[in-house]
Amino acid sequence: MASYLKLVRDLIPCFDKFELIQVPRVDNANADALSKLVSSKDTKLLKIIPIEHLVRPFIEAVVEVMWVEKTSTLMDPILAFLKDQSVPANREGAKKIEEESSTLRAI
Repeated sequence: MASYLKLVRDLIPCFDKFELIQVPRVDNANADALSKLVSSKDTKLLKIIPIEHLVRPFIEAVVEVMWVEKTSTLMDPILAFLKDQSVPANREGAKKIEEESSTLRAI
């Protein structure tokens, strides 16, 4: 777990905002059941549920990152209007954006 924590701490500066929330066990039944299964000695249960033993932590694998550059899309003017009420300078474009954004709000 220390390796994973170090990886997360190293990545934090790459983000504008970062929030770490601990989920209580009662709200995360799947993880709780998995943790109990790992420490279980029930041989019948262990035969039913496949368990993979990792030779090394997954994070030590070579990580390839693909950078994606944002290109403009047809949704950009609508998103700008919904975010901060900015509209195109021409009247027709402004009216069209307002109509399309009201349709999205209805969904």
